[in-house]
Amino acid sequence: MKPEIKFSHLISAIAFLLVCGFIGGFVLLGFTYPTIWPRWLLYVFVIFIGSGFGLPISYLFNRFLSAHKLLTRERLLRESIGTGIYFAFLFWLSIGRMLTFSLALLFGIALLFIEYLLRMREINNETDPESEMKNESKRSSIR
Repeated sequence: MKPEIKFSHLISAIAFLLVCGFIGGFVLLGFTYPTIWPRWLLYVFVIFIGSGFGLPISYLFNRFLSAHKLLTRERLLRESIGTGIYFAFLFWLSIGRMLTFSLALLFGIALLFIEYLLRMREINNETDPESEMKNESKRSSIR
């Protein structure tokens, strides 16, 4: 059985993501010209900030609201990176003045649907050790 993930284990990762994102963003905005490479680096820092904000939120949702109680680091990482990419996409659209509420809502629903499909695949792939042993014995008897 995997050890339980506690919120205190995530505090250093949250602090690292937020500090790197905010400091990097402020340095870029204050000391560089708006050329192509600093702009792409700014998107990376926005992903850091969004992931830093998304990590505790995804932890709390998975911890208290999830029917499937197995909480893995991979799931938390995937959901927090997805939150960061969502924030970077909204930031990118707002720079071009193309962001609307309906577009943000549509993209958010699409990301939630992808997360739902990934979670269903995770649940489907999990097996009990006893049933796995039975499947192995069935496979060996077939050969």
